Amino acid sequence: MLTLYATALLVALPLVWRLHLEADVRDTLPPDLARALERHNALFGTADLAFLLVQTSPGNRDTLLAFGAALHDRLTNSPLIRSVEYGYAPELLEVLDRLSLEYAPLFVTPAQLDDFDQLLTPQGIQMQLHKTLLQLSAIGTGLQDQLLVNDPLQLRRFAFARLAALRGTFRFDPLSPYFLSPEGTALLIKIAGQRPVHDMAGAKATVALIEQASDALRAQPAFQGLTVQATGGYYFATESERVIRRDMIVSVPLTIASIGALITWSLRRWGVLIYGILPTLLSLVLALGLFAALRPTLNALTLGCIASLVGFGMDFSLHVLQRAFNEQKRGLSRAASLRIAVGQTGGALLLYLTWSEIEHF
Repeated sequence: MLTLYATALLVALPLVWRLHLEADVRDTLPPDLARALERHNALFGTADLAFLLVQTSPGNRDTLLAFGAALHDRLTNSPLIRSVEYGYAPELLEVLDRLSLEYAPLFVTPAQLDDFDQLLTPQGIQMQLHKTLLQLSAIGTGLQDQLLVNDPLQLRRFAFARLAALRGTFRFDPLSPYFLSPEGTALLIKIAGQRPVHDMAGAKATVALIEQASDALRAQPAFQGLTVQATGGYYFATESERVIRRDMIVSVPLTIASIGALITWSLRRWGVLIYGILPTLLSLVLALGLFAALRPTLNALTLGCIASLVGFGMDFSLHVLQRAFNEQKRGLSRAASLRIAVGQTGGALLLYLTWSEIEHF
């Protein structure tokens, strides 16, 4: 029996070693659901993207923009990165600039009609131009200069007022072409990767590259006061993989150690650690080998059930061992006690487990 058992283990080990683990959650879902999830992520999610929120103290707007430019130069040279954006594209700004001027009068509310009519009179135009010249001559107008030059009559103010009323909680500075907060203390950087987020190796490499580049820049004296927070599809994927791996590493050994301590304390025998737990663990290897012989892949989430399987296996072993020990106390030999325990108690447990599985399905 031991020779047959050892031979089966030698055959199962190579099969388990070549077993491929599925890390893509889409492979575990029905095809229709997987496609729907993929479309949802592509349209509304953060798949294949990473977002960095760079923060600083008030008055350091230029430092944020310099950090964004430096990070852009570092990451765009990598084959893992498709694009790095921390502001709107110039082409988009030109189109919005033209459209906002042409369609701004459409945003005039009924309450503003009188002001708008007065603005378009010769006297109103002259007064508005004089006001614009005064604003341009003032020191510190900054980003408003370009808006005043392109729109000296300030016709866009009606459109800006409408957009300001529709803004949500999270918003950018409307006078800046960059993804800056209104107070200029935070900059959002959007990073698109080349590798899909479902490619775990690619996702981890992308996250490592972004963190390495960010840490290297923040180590420079010019950027030491900045703080960086990250999120996005790549970070979600790597964090989920890290949590699952940590749970597997912690839960399985902890379960085995807890069960070993429990049966040792219950049966008052240190030997049960060898002939109680070891057969259960080796049986798991045989089960994986049989599975690998029938199917070439195994979902990684299934390995999280190993702790439960160890508990179920120990229940069977515990009852059989207890019966064998009781028979030995009655004067039977070890071999006779094991035959009775396996034949009677083991057979009853096997029948019970089989019937329970039939009822379950």
